Amino acid sequence: MSEVLQTGGLEFEVRRSERRKTLGLTVDRAGELVAHVPAESSPHEIGRWIEGKLLWVHQKLALKEVTTPKLRAPEYVTGEAFCYLGKRYRLKVVRQQDRPFRFDGTSFMIRLDACPSEQHFRRWYIATGSEWISRRVEMLSARTGSAPERVEVGNLASAGVRAAGAAYSTSTGKCCSCRCV
Repeated sequence: MSEVLQTGGLEFEVRRSERRKTLGLTVDRAGELVAHVPAESSPHEIGRWIEGKLLWVHQKLALKEVTTPKLRAPEYVTGEAFCYLGKRYRLKVVRQQDRPFRFDGTSFMIRLDACPSEQHFRRWYIATGSEWISRRVEMLSARTGSAPERVEVGNLASAGVRAAGAAYSTSTGKCCSCRCV
């Protein structure tokens, strides 16, 4: 369990170290605040020191807010672009087609009455990604002489974890991961 300190309306994770001699603050990429402190530092001492650095912390958070690209939720309208294997493909909303959702290699097509659109995209990405990853794992297993017991594809956001094998979609603002076990 990590130690947390609240100061100035902000929450700081406190990381103690026996080797550390000085106090330090980090505003990481996700905007999380971390205080790096010597092991013997008292909570009162840490709190006072952080209060003296609050202006710097707020400046860094404001800079992060300005420089971080804003993600928008997809609207699922004709012409909107979605990523697949490093390329962007346009969406066409059509009145009639045999299946509610399909990808023909040049564009995504979704039937007007196919609601909710997000679920159709999600199912397609997971099914297609699972096939692609399974083929890739099979090829790499043959090269390395090892094989995983199973390959899992899932929504990284619902797992509440970050993984090295994660992919981030700028069109949906969601993460997914692949794990070979």
